[in-house]
Amino acid sequence: MEEYGMGDNYRHFNSLIWQVPSWGIAIATAGVVAADKIGSTTSTWLIPSQYVQAAVLGFGAFLLISLTIALYKYRIFQAACLRGKVPSPPFGKLPKANRYLQAAMCLTTGAMAGLAVSQALSKLWPLLAGLMLGFIAWITSEIGNAKIVGELRKQREAE
Repeated sequence: MEEYGMGDNYRHFNSLIWQVPSWGIAIATAGVVAADKIGSTTSTWLIPSQYVQAAVLGFGAFLLISLTIALYKYRIFQAACLRGKVPSPPFGKLPKANRYLQAAMCLTTGAMAGLAVSQALSKLWPLLAGLMLGFIAWITSEIGNAKIVGELRKQREAE
Protein backbone atom coordinates (compact mmCIF):
# COMPACT_ATOMS: atom_id res chain seq x y z
CA MET A 1 0.00 0.00 0.00
CA GLU A 2 2.91 2.37 0.56
CA GLU A 3 3.61 2.49 -3.18
CA TYR A 4 0.22 4.16 -3.61
CA GLY A 5 0.93 6.72 -0.89
CA MET A 6 -1.37 5.08 1.64
CA GLY A 7 0.43 5.43 4.92
CA ASP A 8 -0.60 4.96 8.50
CA ASN A 9 -2.57 8.21 8.58
CA TYR A 10 -4.72 7.12 5.64
CA ARG A 11 -5.46 3.77 7.30
CA HIS A 12 -6.16 5.50 10.62
CA PHE A 13 -8.84 7.71 9.07
CA ASN A 14 -10.24 4.75 7.16
CA SER A 15 -10.64 2.94 10.48
CA LEU A 16 -12.38 5.95 12.00
CA ILE A 17 -14.67 6.28 8.98
CA TRP A 18 -15.88 2.71 9.38
CA GLN A 19 -16.44 3.10 13.14
CA VAL A 20 -18.79 6.08 12.83
CA PRO A 21 -21.80 4.15 11.41
CA SER A 22 -21.51 1.58 14.20
CA TRP A 23 -21.63 4.31 16.81
CA GLY A 24 -24.47 5.99 14.93
CA ILE A 25 -26.57 2.83 14.91
CA ALA A 26 -25.88 2.29 18.61
CA ILE A 27 -26.90 5.87 19.47
CA ALA A 28 -30.05 5.77 17.32
CA THR A 29 -31.11 2.41 18.75
CA ALA A 30 -30.45 3.50 22.34
CA GLY A 31 -32.38 6.74 21.81
CA VAL A 32 -35.43 5.02 20.34
CA VAL A 33 -35.45 2.25 22.97
CA ALA A 34 -35.00 4.77 25.82
CA ALA A 35 -37.80 6.96 24.47
CA ASP A 36 -40.06 3.93 24.16
CA LYS A 37 -39.31 2.84 27.73
CA ILE A 38 -40.10 6.34 29.02
CA GLY A 39 -43.49 6.18 27.33
CA SER A 40 -44.29 2.75 28.76
CA THR A 41 -43.50 3.51 32.41
CA THR A 42 -46.32 4.18 34.84
CA SER A 43 -44.41 6.72 36.91
CA THR A 44 -45.56 10.30 36.89
CA TRP A 45 -43.31 12.90 35.33
CA LEU A 46 -43.34 16.60 36.10
CA ILE A 47 -43.15 17.15 32.33
CA PRO A 48 -45.51 15.16 30.08
CA SER A 49 -43.73 12.01 28.94
CA GLN A 50 -44.05 12.83 25.24
CA TYR A 51 -41.79 15.86 25.79
CA VAL A 52 -39.29 13.80 27.77
CA GLN A 53 -39.30 11.30 24.92
CA ALA A 54 -38.75 14.14 22.45
CA ALA A 55 -35.84 15.42 24.56
CA VAL A 56 -34.21 11.96 24.61
CA LEU A 57 -34.65 11.63 20.85
CA GLY A 58 -33.39 15.18 20.36
CA PHE A 59 -30.25 14.43 22.37
CA GLY A 60 -29.71 11.33 20.22
CA ALA A 61 -30.13 13.49 17.11
CA PHE A 62 -27.56 15.96 18.49
CA LEU A 63 -25.06 13.14 18.97
CA LEU A 64 -25.78 11.86 15.46
CA ILE A 65 -25.25 15.34 14.01
CA SER A 66 -21.87 15.41 15.73
CA LEU A 67 -20.96 12.01 14.30
CA THR A 68 -22.12 13.01 10.82
CA ILE A 69 -19.88 16.08 10.92
CA ALA A 70 -17.01 13.94 12.22
CA LEU A 71 -17.49 11.48 9.35
CA TYR A 72 -17.39 14.33 6.84
CA LYS A 73 -14.15 15.63 8.37
CA TYR A 74 -12.58 12.17 8.52
CA ARG A 75 -13.25 11.72 4.82
CA ILE A 76 -11.54 15.04 4.06
CA PHE A 77 -8.58 14.26 6.32
CA GLN A 78 -8.24 10.85 4.68
CA ALA A 79 -8.18 12.44 1.23
CA ALA A 80 -5.54 14.90 2.45
CA CYS A 81 -3.35 12.00 3.69
CA LEU A 82 -3.28 10.30 0.31
CA ARG A 83 -0.16 10.91 -1.74
CA GLY A 84 -0.39 9.52 -5.23
CA LYS A 85 -3.07 7.54 -7.02
CA VAL A 86 -5.66 5.44 -5.25
CA PRO A 87 -5.27 1.78 -6.22
CA SER A 88 -8.15 0.50 -8.35
CA PRO A 89 -9.83 -2.85 -7.86
CA PRO A 90 -9.52 -5.28 -10.78
CA PHE A 91 -12.79 -4.11 -12.33
CA GLY A 92 -11.38 -0.60 -12.77
CA LYS A 93 -13.75 1.44 -10.62
CA LEU A 94 -12.79 3.10 -7.40
CA PRO A 95 -14.71 2.00 -4.30
CA LYS A 96 -17.16 4.67 -3.16
CA ALA A 97 -18.39 3.14 0.10
CA ASN A 98 -17.59 6.29 2.09
CA ARG A 99 -20.17 8.19 0.07
CA TYR A 100 -22.89 5.75 1.10
CA LEU A 101 -21.77 5.70 4.71
CA GLN A 102 -22.20 9.48 4.69
CA ALA A 103 -25.67 9.01 3.18
CA ALA A 104 -26.64 6.51 5.85
CA MET A 105 -25.47 8.82 8.62
CA CYS A 106 -27.25 11.87 7.16
CA LEU A 107 -30.52 9.99 6.70
CA THR A 108 -30.35 8.41 10.16
CA THR A 109 -29.63 11.80 11.71
CA GLY A 110 -32.49 13.42 9.82
CA ALA A 111 -34.86 10.62 10.82
CA MET A 112 -33.87 10.89 14.48
CA ALA A 113 -34.28 14.68 14.52
CA GLY A 114 -37.61 14.39 12.69
CA LEU A 115 -38.76 11.72 15.12
CA ALA A 116 -37.93 13.99 18.07
CA VAL A 117 -40.00 16.84 16.63
CA SER A 118 -42.76 14.43 15.60
CA GLN A 119 -42.96 13.14 19.16
CA ALA A 120 -43.11 16.65 20.60
CA LEU A 121 -45.82 17.82 18.17
CA SER A 122 -47.69 14.50 17.82
CA LYS A 123 -47.54 14.91 14.04
CA LEU A 124 -46.00 12.71 11.34
CA TRP A 125 -44.83 15.37 8.88
CA PRO A 126 -41.68 16.37 10.86
CA LEU A 127 -40.35 12.83 10.45
CA LEU A 128 -40.70 13.11 6.68
CA ALA A 129 -39.16 16.59 6.77
CA GLY A 130 -36.24 15.21 8.79
CA LEU A 131 -35.61 12.54 6.18
CA MET A 132 -35.70 15.16 3.44
CA LEU A 133 -33.27 17.35 5.39
CA GLY A 134 -31.00 14.34 5.85
CA PHE A 135 -31.03 13.75 2.10
CA ILE A 136 -30.25 17.42 1.43
CA ALA A 137 -27.43 17.31 3.99
CA TRP A 138 -25.97 14.28 2.22
CA ILE A 139 -26.06 15.96 -1.21
CA THR A 140 -24.52 19.12 0.28
CA SER A 141 -21.76 17.13 1.99
CA GLU A 142 -20.96 15.28 -1.23
CA ILE A 143 -20.69 18.54 -3.15
CA GLY A 144 -18.43 19.99 -0.46
CA ASN A 145 -16.32 16.84 -0.35
CA ALA A 146 -15.91 16.82 -4.13
CA LYS A 147 -14.75 20.46 -4.08
CA ILE A 148 -12.22 19.84 -1.34
CA VAL A 149 -10.87 16.66 -2.95
CA GLY A 150 -10.60 18.55 -6.26
CA GLU A 151 -8.59 21.30 -4.56
CA LEU A 152 -6.33 18.71 -2.95
CA ARG A 153 -5.72 17.11 -6.35
CA LYS A 154 -4.83 20.49 -7.86
CA GLN A 155 -2.38 21.15 -5.03
CA ARG A 156 -0.75 17.75 -5.52
CA GLU A 157 -0.40 18.26 -9.25
CA ALA A 158 1.19 21.69 -8.65
CA GLU A 159 3.83 20.18 -6.32
